Amino acid sequence: MAAKRSISQLSPTSSVSLQPAKRMEFDRNDLQQMLQDMKEEILKGQSIAISSIREEIRHVVHEETSRLQGEMDGNLNRIAEQAGLNSSRVEDLIRRVEFLENENQLLKNHQIDSENRDKRSNLVLVSMPESVADGDLKDFF
Repeated sequence: MAAKRSISQLSPTSSVSLQPAKRMEFDRNDLQQMLQDMKEEILKGQSIAISSIREEIRHVVHEETSRLQGEMDGNLNRIAEQAGLNSSRVEDLIRRVEFLENENQLLKNHQIDSENRDKRSNLVLVSMPESVADGDLKDFF
């Protein structure tokens, strides 16, 4: 019967001296068991590494998400402030336009009134010649 050794007994850090007189033989089952043990150790190591990477990714994603959320909150506040300022400016412009429209209407009414007053003060002279000589002007009146 061959000596059975586990994978931990054959790790690279252990010192195994192979002497020709003490040669070890392994049967198929021993080799399959050693392969299975190595596979489990590799998978265990990979699982730990994957878990570590997963946690690091979670941490980075959380930090980046927090940073971006802060930036978006700041941007949103600035946009809200600007919208408030723009709203105030629009209200001021609406008041100015309404004032100017009223003033324009008053000026139009004043112009119409002035034109009508000018027309009423015009004299209509009937039978008056287009031109009168200087000497004839006394005779004309």
